[in-house]
Amino acid sequence: MRCAIGRYSRRLVNSILDQDDQASVIVAAERGADAVREERLEVVPCYRRADDYTDAVFCVVRDAGAAVVHFQHAPDLLGEDGRLPRLCRRLREAGVGTVVTLHTVYGPRRWRLFLGRAPTAYFHRALGAAADRLIVHHRDGCVVPLAAQGLDAARIAVIPHGTHRHQQDRDVSMARARLGLPQDDVVLTFVGSIWWGKNVGTIVSAFVRVAAAWPRARLLVAGEAWGRRWYNRLLVRSLRARIAAHRLEDRVTWIDEYLSDERAQDVISASDVVLLPHAQRYGSASGVFHDAIGAGRAVVCSRGPKFEDAIRVLADLPEALVPPRDISAWATAMGRMVSDPGLRERVRRAVSDYGAATSWGEVARMHLGLYRALGGRESAPAQRAAGGA
Repeated sequence: MRCAIGRYSRRLVNSILDQDDQASVIVAAERGADAVREERLEVVPCYRRADDYTDAVFCVVRDAGAAVVHFQHAPDLLGEDGRLPRLCRRLREAGVGTVVTLHTVYGPRRWRLFLGRAPTAYFHRALGAAADRLIVHHRDGCVVPLAAQGLDAARIAVIPHGTHRHQQDRDVSMARARLGLPQDDVVLTFVGSIWWGKNVGTIVSAFVRVAAAWPRARLLVAGEAWGRRWYNRLLVRSLRARIAAHRLEDRVTWIDEYLSDERAQDVISASDVVLLPHAQRYGSASGVFHDAIGAGRAVVCSRGPKFEDAIRVLADLPEALVPPRDISAWATAMGRMVSDPGLRERVRRAVSDYGAATSWGEVARMHLGLYRALGGRESAPAQRAAGGA
């Protein structure tokens, strides 16, 4: 899938196969994905997200003889309705363990009432009752609100987002050359899909101030308007117009495209500092944060539930933690990062141990332990898991 959860799922599956040579995985994927048939990995395109996918996924699971099914959930992928809880109940009745990772945990969203939709808490409670386990990435931002909605916290596992650590040796000068970036500038980077919640406008406004004070500062923005929707494309155009109005086109590099893994790794490797200005109040995790610390890069993060892990590991470096909508604070933080290589190094060191502790290998081992417990096959010669992304 051309999305962060697709990338997450691929890395998790590959790490599981690396960690357990007796495991095999079937991916029940959306139609349009590439079919794969290998010795221990099969990808079966079988459903459309807009349809009732329960029969299609159930048939793949049944034919695979899977012990555990692991769903990677986001509302735009598998919905917030009765389909997924119904499928989990059906699988449980068939003796199959079910795990659901909630990549986002929403609180009340009043707009759902205006559209005549049930509150998200109803969906969470139904899913919590139907699935054997829920997985979330943070405790305070995810487990606490779910418990407040009536879910049993004892049936929720906290497993952090994985960290990809293979790009630390990537050549910085070659990455910059491929992206057309000057070798000597201090590159401040935003990477990811762009929509209002990513708060890119705040760092663009902050950079206007930084650029006036620090001639070697450069801003790199890499990623497409989320979903290519008209209002997100309009947002991108307005941000680029703001840059042009301040005559900063030669100081800002904008890569308006979906980033392949290779391209994304070049962007991270070419950066001195990765900016994470997200103004998102719900619980989730940031794959870009983990890519940045996996590559040994300094970060500046918004204070909010998305960066619960960053706030913890950077507690002694408040210069790297900024209120999301405070343009002055962002300008100050970005300016400090440009002017103080020592600060960049202290931030980099502060997050390096967390990157090691959350390597994909470690995260895969956490998942395998959960799968084995649910599958009831601790002594079996092989484990089979099916996943829906």
